Amino acid sequence: MVDRDPMKIALIPAHVPHHWTLVAVFVKERTIRFFDSLPNRSGREEDEAGVREPLERILDLVWTNTKLGPPPRWKWISEKRASRQRNSYDCGAFTLADMASYIRSGQPSSWGQDEMVSWRAVILNLLDKSKHITYIPTPDGPADESNRIIVE
Repeated sequence: MVDRDPMKIALIPAHVPHHWTLVAVFVKERTIRFFDSLPNRSGREEDEAGVREPLERILDLVWTNTKLGPPPRWKWISEKRASRQRNSYDCGAFTLADMASYIRSGQPSSWGQDEMVSWRAVILNLLDKSKHITYIPTPDGPADESNRIIVE
């Protein structure tokens, strides 16, 4: 069983220009892990720094405001796995797969590109069964359910 104590881990999806990544903050260990399904892509270092710097400032503010003492020095660990994504659009699906895997097992997903087709179908099925999703059209799009969704 995975310990879901919020003081142990916080999972934060982070959007960088044109790409989704995942940050896992291990509070008690003072460790931050950065997950990227395309770790060898051009601009990755800048994107990672663009997540790291504000996240560390926010964590320091939260730490100070909750009176837990002086903010700790956070250890940052970058993605070490090989590139798993082979297209330009599954980064969000990989981010959700890593989040789901952490919640289930305490580890990021080991899935690669081949598992994303069925994983996207699972995500759509979950959204389709939700009672709190309303379809609304955009002003310039078709007035049918294929256009937009809003989660209430």
